Formats: sequence, structure tokens, C-alpha cells
Amino acid sequence: EKRVIAEGTKYYFEEAIESSNSVDYACDSKTESWEVQFMVGKCCEKIASTLRDEIYPTDDSQTKRMYETMMTEAIKNYSAALGDAQKVEKAGGGQDNTNGGSSHGSREVLYRLHATRFKVLLSAIRQAADERGLAEIEACRISSTSWFDDSNKLQTSDDDIRGNTWDLFVDCVQGLASCRKGISYFHRAAYRLAQALHWAPAFHDPGFCFRTGSIENIPPSKRG
Repeated sequence: EKRVIAEGTKYYFEEAIESSNSVDYACDSKTESWEVQFMVGKCCEKIASTLRDEIYPTDDSQTKRMYETMMTEAIKNYSAALGDAQKVEKAGGGQDNTNGGSSHGSREVLYRLHATRFKVLLSAIRQAADERGLAEIEACRISSTSWFDDSNKLQTSDDDIRGNTWDLFVDCVQGLASCRKGISYFHRAAYRLAQALHWAPAFHDPGFCFRTGSIENIPPSKRG
């Protein structure tokens, strides 16, 4: 039922984007097109959440799970919405909404983009050992759809799952940290950063058993 509702909602938001190309609509509407694009992304993410338990393909057909397709679409929509929101704000004087909660502005989209990428990676490393490898490969493909800092883009081999997952994790953390640099009381970013710190040892080694002082199990070169 949740998927059906999200799919129907997504359809109407996409229709709204099409309508935004109309001069009459643009004059009458008080909603920016990037806000609708952002909502399309949220619908895609909601749909993907209902598909998380799909079986991973075990053949060499390069078949992707529908979960991956929808989550990738979500991230692409968030990324597009972010670019458009930043352009609108720059044209209007360069200020985004300074609220720390469910704000509407480029910072809200920035948060959602990188929080979603982080959640995709976190879900993968928490999979059972027999599925974790496939889950992480998929998560890396999804999360590498968009980057906070292009200089972080993967330099390692596609076969280096641990290195790739860590690099993507770091990029997500940098994106979330940027939300708080601009607005120190952006509380949802603070929550995600605390969550990232808690799970950092598992991103380094998913088989790690948590205990007090676990951050010390991450090599110093990765803690910088």
C-alpha cells in the first residue's frame, strides 16, 4: 500500500514538473520547480524502502534490483533539485532558509541528498555476512551517483570494496558536516553525524564487534 501511494504521488509531482514549463503555470504557481523535483526524489526513496528485501541477483546478467533503480533515481532527483535551488538562491541574493529543521531551501536538499547516500551505505554494511558483499557493491553504485566533493571520487579499484565504501562514507560525512558549518543548530545533520561516528568502525571493518573505545580500531590515517 505504501508503495502504491508513493507511486501515485510521484506521478502527480512529475506532472507538475511538466506543467511548470507552461508560462501560465509559472505565473500562477508560488512553488519553485526544484521543490517539486525534491519531492519526486522523496517519493522514489519511499518506493525504494519497500523494495529493500528483494533478493540479490546471483547470475552474471548484470541485472539490477528495483531497489537500486529507485534509490538511484531518488539521488539523481535530489542532486538536480540541489543544483536548481542553489541557482535560485544565488539569483535572489545567495541566502538559503536558515531554519534547522524541516526547512525548505538548498541546505535541506543538501542534507537529504547526503543523508540518503549514507543510509544506503549503512544498510549495506549491516547485512548478513553472506549477502554483505553484494549489498556493498550495490550501495557503492548507488551512492557514487552524486558526490559532495568531486575530489573524493573513487581512486581505488572497483574490486576494493572496503576502500570504496570508506571513501563514499567519508564524502557523505563531509556533506553532512557542511550543513552544520552553515547552520550549527541543524539538528538532523547533527544526529546523522553522531550516527556516522558510532558506525565508523563498522565501515572500516563490517565484522567488527562493538565495544567501548571502538573508534581506536580505525587506523589513524582514516581518522583525519
